[in-house]
Amino acid sequence: MEDIRIKAIAVKKAVFPYENGRTDLTFADDIAAVKAAVNAGQRVALVPAREVPYEIREGDIAIVATVEQFMMTPEDAGATLIYRADRTRYFVQNPVTENGITEISLIPARFFTTADDKEIFALYKRAEKAYADYLEAEGGKGIELEFDTLNTDIDAIVMHLSNTDKMQFVTALDTKVRLVKFINALAYEMEIMSIDASVAQQVRESMDENQREYYVREQIKALSQEIDEDDESESYLEKIDELKTTEENKEKFRREVRRLGRTAPSSPDMALLKNYLDTVIELPWGIYTEDNEDLKDAQRVLDEDHYGIEKVKERLIEALAVRKLCKEGRSPIICLVGPPGVGKTSIARSI
Repeated sequence: MEDIRIKAIAVKKAVFPYENGRTDLTFADDIAAVKAAVNAGQRVALVPAREVPYEIREGDIAIVATVEQFMMTPEDAGATLIYRADRTRYFVQNPVTENGITEISLIPARFFTTADDKEIFALYKRAEKAYADYLEAEGGKGIELEFDTLNTDIDAIVMHLSNTDKMQFVTALDTKVRLVKFINALAYEMEIMSIDASVAQQVRESMDENQREYYVREQIKALSQEIDEDDESESYLEKIDELKTTEENKEKFRREVRRLGRTAPSSPDMALLKNYLDTVIELPWGIYTEDNEDLKDAQRVLDEDHYGIEKVKERLIEALAVRKLCKEGRSPIICLVGPPGVGKTSIARSI
């Protein structure tokens, strides 16, 4: 393929041979390069880079990929490229950039080794054992690490590791170096899994302890409420017995106390019943005052304490006059209505 020119873009991810993947493009030149390749019915070369934008250089590793889908994001702010990678790594040759679009030639990249067969085989056996331990710890199944397809298998395994720096495996071609990196990557994954398991166990133990404490606290709370409710009911009954009112009224209040005892603490009726009982107990039963029926004195008090509001004062004097004349009749209830500060509370004090 060295005589064929192909458009290339740098991508901030590790791209492996045979991989079906996706990458997001944000730079206009990269989007234009992929569009041009798609329109020409060509494939595109992906150059893995740790940071983008990246100037593609001679000797970089590239993976040729077929564009499966190319979609612009809303408002054309970026694009998503879904690709199917070729089976071979290539070296970049003669990169040329015109109008922001880079074209390159390709030379196939071959794996090699700086170690003898015995050392490679020994490293392979260690890698095989490390991979078996990893699969056992993960509780899953994976591909087998075969000696004859060692480098291809390493790529396939590394693609699915969660915490590994995968970029180092894309660019490394020395089999010895790749095996050492692979063993170290598996050891790191095992360490992360061990830490995760330890943290998960601590969380479970903490949750179990918290749940136990919550259950005990709820039991204590329920018992305390039951005891408090009994004490509260007894307190209400004692106060009702001391009221200077008729037995008929007392029996009515006792019925409300019994109803209170049957009401759930979370029920809205609980607050309503307590408020009712507190109010009737605080009323001054059996305590009477002598009414001042002097209407002139009432008018004087209202005039001294309040300026204006003549209609209100007039209505109050009328009510007092009716009450003075008809002592046996039912007195009307006068409701004072108005915004804060107009004198409702002050009028009540004057009365």
